[in-house]
Amino acid sequence: MRITRLAAIGTASALIISGLATTPASAATFSASLSKSIGLTAAADTINITLNNLDGDKGVYLRLCEVPANKTERPKKCDGQGKWVSNLLASQVMGAGKADQATALPVKAVFTAEGSTVDCTAVACAVHVRRDHFGGAADTSLDRYYPVSFGAASATATAKAGKLTVVIAGAYGQQAAIKVGSKTYTRTITNNKYTFTIAVPKNKEVKVSAVVARKALVSKTLKG
Repeated sequence: MRITRLAAIGTASALIISGLATTPASAATFSASLSKSIGLTAAADTINITLNNLDGDKGVYLRLCEVPANKTERPKKCDGQGKWVSNLLASQVMGAGKADQATALPVKAVFTAEGSTVDCTAVACAVHVRRDHFGGAADTSLDRYYPVSFGAASATATAKAGKLTVVIAGAYGQQAAIKVGSKTYTRTITNNKYTFTIAVPKNKEVKVSAVVARKALVSKTLKG
C-alpha cells in the first residue's frame, strides 16, 4: 500500500512538472469554439466552450473580459475567476474541470473589475483564454480573444452631403455585409459601435443594407 501511494504521489508530481514544459509547435492549432457569441442576454447567460487541440499536459483559464486597446496584451478587467479546465489529472484533482469536455461559462453584460464597472454593451468584451498557472506566466501561446456581444444587433444608416454612414451595434467580432447600390463591402466589426462611411453622389438616391449573421439589420433608400 505504501509503495502504491508513493507511486501515485510521484505520478501527480510528474504531471504538475510536465505542465511547465515549453509549448510545442502543435499549440498553433489550438482553438476554442463558443456555442454562441452574439445576442447574449445581458442580465445572465451561459456560453458552452469546447477546446480544440489542447495538449495533454496543459490547462487554461476561461474568462469574460474587457478587450484592451492593445489586443496583444492580456486583459486586466475580467468577470471573476471564470473557469479553470485542464487535461492534467493532477490539476483536475485540485479543482480544474476536464478540458476534453464542454465547459459552461456564465456571463453577464455588466460586472465590476479592478474597482470599476465594465459594461459590455458599451465596450468591447470577449472570452479570453490563457494557459493556467502551470506555465502560463511566461507562455502566451494559448492566449486567445473570442469576441462576444450582448443584446440584439442593430444598425442605422444615414446620408448627408454626399456621405453615407452605417453604424452597427451589438455585433462585435462578426462579419458584416454592407451593400451600397450594387456593391457589397465585407467588414469585420471591430468594436461595439462600428462605423462605416463611404462617399455617394449628392442629391441622388442610393439603396443601402447591412447584414450580420444572415440577419438584415437595416435596408433602406437614402438621398446622398
